[in-house]
Amino acid sequence: MLPEITLRSHSSDQFLIDKVIYSNSYRINNFLPNSTIVDIGAHIGAFCINAQLRGAEKIYAFEPFQNNYEVLAKNLYQMCRNYRSYKLGVSETAGFFPMADPDLINNTFYNTADVKISEKGNAEYFCKLDEVLSMIPEKINLLKISIPDPVEILENSNKLYLCENLCFELDSKENSEEILEKIKRKGAFLNCEALKNSQNTTLYKFSKTDLSICFLKYNN
Repeated sequence: MLPEITLRSHSSDQFLIDKVIYSNSYRINNFLPNSTIVDIGAHIGAFCINAQLRGAEKIYAFEPFQNNYEVLAKNLYQMCRNYRSYKLGVSETAGFFPMADPDLINNTFYNTADVKISEKGNAEYFCKLDEVLSMIPEKINLLKISIPDPVEILENSNKLYLCENLCFELDSKENSEEILEKIKRKGAFLNCEALKNSQNTTLYKFSKTDLSICFLKYNN
């Protein structure tokens, strides 16, 4: 039997699979041989699966929320060959922080990608970005980061130089030119680009070489 992606009913899982895998919203290209991908905020593994399908050699996935992590572990086992998964979040401060269940949207579904540190909920462990980057023995060909306030965390990193390429999404209201310049300088990236998409978000892409090696110009 062919492997199946595990999805939860009454959740945003199917939407995210369609967006990240089938629409390739992060616009990733086919990877060069021996590429290592780090996915921070991996949710249920949509980006990891897309990276695997596009030739990534090794995948490191980080997801702190228990309910998401359980589905992530199933999907990576079913769909990926060479991976490591960690029930671990990334924050400005290391330690245990509570995470509340996502809100019910329109009494219909749960947006399971919108899970944040809160005042109550189950405590999950978070570490700093540099701790994650330091634990990866291979060269990091692509860092994808999907967490609240990624810009601040990236700006405060002293090891962003370890990443050859970087991508993340933000609300389109943000000042894209300022963000591009900040992160480009911090990570010593040669090229960068910000592209608005149909979900009122902007995709930010950075590369130490040519953006077209890691990213497509348009969606497939």
